[in-house]
Amino acid sequence: MKQLRTLLVTAVIIATSVISASAQFKWGIQAGIAANKLHFSEKTFNSSNRVGFVGGPTAEFTIPVIGISFQGSLLYVHRTSAFSDDQSNKQTLKRDYLTVPIHFKWGLGLPIVGRVVSPFIFTGPSFSYMVSKDKDAHGINSRKGDMAWDFGAGLTLINHLQVKAGYSLGCTRAAALVHADKGFNRKIRDNYWTVTVGYLF
Repeated sequence: MKQLRTLLVTAVIIATSVISASAQFKWGIQAGIAANKLHFSEKTFNSSNRVGFVGGPTAEFTIPVIGISFQGSLLYVHRTSAFSDDQSNKQTLKRDYLTVPIHFKWGLGLPIVGRVVSPFIFTGPSFSYMVSKDKDAHGINSRKGDMAWDFGAGLTLINHLQVKAGYSLGCTRAAALVHADKGFNRKIRDNYWTVTVGYLF
């Protein structure tokens, strides 16, 4: 029993050493656009996509043997949203966030061309904190914190350039639309698309 335990511990140490030796760490920067749309708890209002921007530093830790990576970023995200009520009164909401996405990424290895073009998919949570905003649209109260779950895919070109597109599904209430005189309180979630280009050193 003692020998078996020693053998298992030795195997774990060797495996950890091999993975650590072959693991790759990269860092870089990414930037792109974010198309934001508000989702109300009730269909009293109509919302439409508006384009903002996103950018910031990113880091990636990869285990090449199994094609798995973990990517974390600190992004500045400008969200612009528009909506109108049943009387076609249009309003715009602009907010700026610091967002930390933590993504699990899986590379889909391709034979022959894998060193030039490598597709991948990713998913994971993103946490946002609002740092500034224009004056809230009438009746909207924005919250400081927000969380979403991200899904997406992309391409790595020549081992450094990354192009990716993702969808962030709002998991928490980002804001509320309150009109006491009309007797309603609508919860609002932020869903948005992002398309970014990044370079990892």
